[in-house]
Amino acid sequence: DDVNLIICHIGSGASIAAIKDGKCYDTTMGLTPLDGLMMGTRCGDIDASLVSFMKENAKKTESEVMDDLNKKSGFLGIVGKNDFRDVEALANQGNKKAKLAIEMFKNSIVKFIAEYYVDLDGDVDAIVFTAGVGENASIIRKLVIDKISRTTGIVLDEEKNNAIASFKDIHEGIITKDNSTVPVYVIPTNEELMIVKDTYNIVNKKQKVNVVIRINIIPQTDGTDVKLSFTPFTGVSIFLMVWLSMALAMQILIIAMITVPYSFTIIQLLPTFIAGIFYLIFLSTG
Repeated sequence: DDVNLIICHIGSGASIAAIKDGKCYDTTMGLTPLDGLMMGTRCGDIDASLVSFMKENAKKTESEVMDDLNKKSGFLGIVGKNDFRDVEALANQGNKKAKLAIEMFKNSIVKFIAEYYVDLDGDVDAIVFTAGVGENASIIRKLVIDKISRTTGIVLDEEKNNAIASFKDIHEGIITKDNSTVPVYVIPTNEELMIVKDTYNIVNKKQKVNVVIRINIIPQTDGTDVKLSFTPFTGVSIFLMVWLSMALAMQILIIAMITVPYSFTIIQLLPTFIAGIFYLIFLSTG
């Protein structure tokens, strides 16, 4: 409960959280996910006066400006590619814009790690990299750690760092040396499972839900017919529908990425898939 962490959730969408005494103390996100780190299509931290500047000089409406900041900025705005793998490939080919984008991305991550390191008075039990880029892009982990190493005393183990990725034999572990002042971990994320768990916990806090499963086995001449029936989810069915529908939609996107190196494993798909099946059964039984 008294653990202090800096968790870097680095993907196409990205944020960093400071965990103080086991609780979230601060996060890079603001009112919306637009704030904080530079991302695949989001700009991250900007001067708020940029909105009025773009309205006046680019002759755009506020809605158009916000659309640009959310959907046409970040890596996409700088390089024309929103996927970090494409940006990294271009940088390796010598593309100056891609190199600039990676430098800006690294700097935005370093900025908030440094801020949270000070907020936690240097008493940090671990730094964690997770999500698509955090789990798979060893180059970003190296650039970030090398930048903060002299100030924090964190020492990267390059061999361990290069060995970890979701498409390699090792998916998680410590990427710093034994003499590092703070251990740095790579840990796979499972957002879909967290959605299911949070939904369950929130629903149980709002109203106790009793689910009764009755299995009727009706013998047939050509086999056995098994029927499942559930008691209604009184007062929470719409709430569950929204949350589980979101989770299932995310699964569809993940399935489309299965053959891509920076992907999730089949095992990570199971929790929400099973929850979705139960929910569909609930819908079909009224």
